[in-house]
Amino acid sequence: MTVDDKGAEKKREKRTIAETRDSKRTSEKMVYMSVPDHTSAKRAEMAGSTLRWRRQYVKEVKEGSFPDDDHSYTVNVAEYEKFATMVANRRRV
Repeated sequence: MTVDDKGAEKKREKRTIAETRDSKRTSEKMVYMSVPDHTSAKRAEMAGSTLRWRRQYVKEVKEGSFPDDDHSYTVNVAEYEKFATMVANRRRV
């Protein structure tokens, strides 16, 4: 994501080879990243996606919109007590 002059976020589109080549002629500032092979390129792309997902997660937690009902779970009280008893008995051994 990039921020425009008014402070609004906008999605940055991928550049084509021609646009990258033209950036030298127009003196446009660009950040280049070189990767040696396809696997490394896919990992680098995935890392960028992971960072975006993490930022979205942090934003939702701070806003209080996550976890919602779809991302929460409960445990039956009887099942929990059974589990707690098993853990307590295990500690005594």
